[in-house]
Amino acid sequence: MSDARPNAAPAASLDEAILSLRARRETSDLRLEAELSGLSVLHLARRAQALGRLGPCDVDRLVQGVVRLVDALPGTRGDRA
Repeated sequence: MSDARPNAAPAASLDEAILSLRARRETSDLRLEAELSGLSVLHLARRAQALGRLGPCDVDRLVQGVVRLVDALPGTRGDRA
């Protein structure tokens, strides 16, 4: 018997967060480092979930954390510290 977990479909909130970050990038409302790291983390979460190594609750918490972090950082040069 194999202990491999079945592949899970990506969480809707995960896909929505990825689309949201991409849309913010298009409007220049996103810091470059937030774009790169945020999208990277979300794509890694999608992969880990597909492999069955990250559950839906973990994905949701991760998405919330990434979105909060990106929201906390100003997207315009004038507001940056």
